[in-house]
Amino acid sequence: MTDFRNTAKRTLIPLIGAGALALGLSGGAAASNSAHGQRLSSKEGTIVAKGRNEKNLRYSSTTVDSGSTLRILNHTAAPHSFSLIIPKLVPSSKGQTQRCFTQGHICKKIAKWHKFDGQTIHKNPVDVGPKGWSTEGSIHRKGDSVFYGPGQSPSKFRVSAPEGTVLHFICAIHPWMHGTLVVE
Repeated sequence: MTDFRNTAKRTLIPLIGAGALALGLSGGAAASNSAHGQRLSSKEGTIVAKGRNEKNLRYSSTTVDSGSTLRILNHTAAPHSFSLIIPKLVPSSKGQTQRCFTQGHICKKIAKWHKFDGQTIHKNPVDVGPKGWSTEGSIHRKGDSVFYGPGQSPSKFRVSAPEGTVLHFICAIHPWMHGTLVVE
């Protein structure tokens, strides 16, 4: 069980509430495409959460070999999720990011995957499907996902998706943060 009360109480809890999330996003945090990163090596890839304030938070994207390791680095003062989802659920407009944490939308489902009870995440990470990270979730099916606190970086993950796969990911707390993981 992961208890974020100490590390993310001021940021995670207000953002997880649907009303607070809608209010926070309506304050001008428009959807922004993630900056595309570059391949770091033939084996390992790195995704970086970066940005100085809520309006400019973003994820980088990367390319990795199938079976290699993915590192996720948090260079922000905010908590995040790294959640694999099917491409059609990635928010592409300000309206979609504002609705992401409402009933029937993917951010609310990601919280359920993690058994979030309003204060504590009871399942972290969520690793479904074949061993390793390869499964994009939807409204009806869990995907691979991890929550991590401000300034924290989760463990490294083995990417088991087959060569030629493009995985899509999102931060359920900040749904304008999203990107792709290309598997070669």
